Amino acid sequence: MNAAPQIKGWCPSAWRPMLTGDGYLMRLRFSCGILSSEQGRAIATLAQCYGNGLIDLTRRANLQIRGVAEDGIEELQRELLARNLIAPDTQGVDAPNVIASPLAGRDRAALLDIRPLVRELEQRLASEPDVRDLPAKFCIAVEDGGRFSLKHIRANIAFEAGQQDGQIRFAVRVDALSLADLVFPTQLVDVVLELIGAPQPWDSGSHSASLHAPDDVIAAENAVDLIADDVFGVAAPFGSLKADQLALLAELADGHAEGELRLTTRRSVLIPAIASGANEQIEDECARAGLITEPSDPRRHVAACTGAPGCTSASVATRDIAASLASLLPRHDTLHVSGCAKSCASSAAASVTLVGRDGRFDLVRNGKAGDAPLLFGLSAAEARAAVQRIAAEELAHV
Repeated sequence: MNAAPQIKGWCPSAWRPMLTGDGYLMRLRFSCGILSSEQGRAIATLAQCYGNGLIDLTRRANLQIRGVAEDGIEELQRELLARNLIAPDTQGVDAPNVIASPLAGRDRAALLDIRPLVRELEQRLASEPDVRDLPAKFCIAVEDGGRFSLKHIRANIAFEAGQQDGQIRFAVRVDALSLADLVFPTQLVDVVLELIGAPQPWDSGSHSASLHAPDDVIAAENAVDLIADDVFGVAAPFGSLKADQLALLAELADGHAEGELRLTTRRSVLIPAIASGANEQIEDECARAGLITEPSDPRRHVAACTGAPGCTSASVATRDIAASLASLLPRHDTLHVSGCAKSCASSAAASVTLVGRDGRFDLVRNGKAGDAPLLFGLSAAEARAAVQRIAAEELAHV
């Protein structure tokens, strides 16, 4: 019997790598999820030189370089420093993650440009001693009122921009409770610090929630975010980019846009401000590279973690079976394949969830990885057969 999966209770960073089954994991944060094409190319090169060439897109709009060897950590840190991809010291490593609307500053429908607010908040949090007492996975969300909703985000403190009497104010939610007062943009940073400094029974779970996600959020987590004619969105299968795919996106942003990439909490990448008529060429090149460009792609409805052997908590390989099952379920159904009960790839309920346990799969219907299974101890072939039966039963009732 395998031991219960170990929930780390902390998030990796470039200064504090996390050991996984395929080497060390190093997470990179970007304010408002914004990185330049130059940064994208640099990360792709470093992921190939020091890692295994795989780069995770996370649900908090971060990037993770995977497969770093222990003897390459310090050299990679020096390279990241030289390219201004990480701060020059460990200050702020444990600061809360601040998630922003991914088109911040470029969304014509937004009520305000939240980038200066987010940057000020991040700077204050990096030097705030009270953050050391917060749960390790504490999260703050700031929404600009534009085309990109953040209501699916699991956050401890969330701000949603709105208008009242012709003035822009933020509604505030704290661990699922809406506060009565609305705050002006100039008050936002101070309000966060006041809330953090006040005694609070903060939710310390790995997926704390102040904004409730819909049950079908899994279908959106790998979504292709085609927002407008001037924004192109692309997703990576199961949120995993290859280094050459990231390099391609950087080149496309340079050649057809303004050299900027935006990371989203739906594990996709946006290229804003693309030139008129460039959509088709960008889509063709991304599709040839194996990226998801079509809203009808069945992989949009599938979440799968790294699985074995890349994760030491997982007892099963996840992504091959996830890919093979993606097209079996009806289009309105969702699938989640989790290497263990930790459910890192998705915290949402799915039509079918396969959970790794002792080298085999348990199957949950219309629930989450931690829910009671309908079937136990399935081999990969038995799991495929079970999903096929479920699909056939559903189609028979259509």
